Amino acid sequence: MTKVGYEKSAEFYDFFDKKDNIDFFCSYALREGEALDIGAGTGRISIPIIEKGIKVWCVEPSQKMLKQFLIKLDAKPELGGNVELIKADASSFKIEKKFKFAFMSGVFDHFLTKEERKEVLVNIYNHMEKEGLLVFDMFLGLMKDSSIKPAGTYVDNDREYRRFVGTKILENNKMEVILIYEIYEKNKLVDKIEEKSYAAILNKNEVIQQVKDTGFDILNMYNNYDFTTFKTGDDILIIEAQKVK
Repeated sequence: MTKVGYEKSAEFYDFFDKKDNIDFFCSYALREGEALDIGAGTGRISIPIIEKGIKVWCVEPSQKMLKQFLIKLDAKPELGGNVELIKADASSFKIEKKFKFAFMSGVFDHFLTKEERKEVLVNIYNHMEKEGLLVFDMFLGLMKDSSIKPAGTYVDNDREYRRFVGTKILENNKMEVILIYEIYEKNKLVDKIEEKSYAAILNKNEVIQQVKDTGFDILNMYNNYDFTTFKTGDDILIIEAQKVK
């Protein structure tokens, strides 16, 4: 998996990832009785699933993100028996098991080439049971250059975290995302972190065709985490696909 620029800021990544999608992915895990989380990050989605008694296998390449995941698990030792952490990327992880349900959230955009996306989809396919479900989201909104702008604040006791984001369109349907985090204590700036992340500018029809070519049938396409049907022009596309019998 391509590094996405959170190595320096993993400890406060969750402060700003507020997508209302935990119940959405949890509904699939509860139905299937297990889950494979690819690009699990800090466990923001997986831990609530594990808390419901569902075992989750979590693939994540970033040591810093896994460290935050482990901190959360250390605070809840009763969950340890229902989680497997695998430090690996999406295109090359190997688990001696076939899964009924796998998901990716905020991940697919960071596979920067068609070839990389193909490797990822094939590897996931090879880890799925017959009729197993793969669910993943992607951003299709307007991509353009953007100057650095405020993108959220979070207050934790005496500390305030401020995030700023800017974008720059690159060649070959790629985008550079500039991330700046400022940390304040009692209104005084005490730290500033700058990172760069990279994302693909995805073509909906190309991705759909790749999913089908890999061996999945597309069952549904949604535009939000409330199962609303996707329509042309929506910024978010969520694909629910099933491994062909």
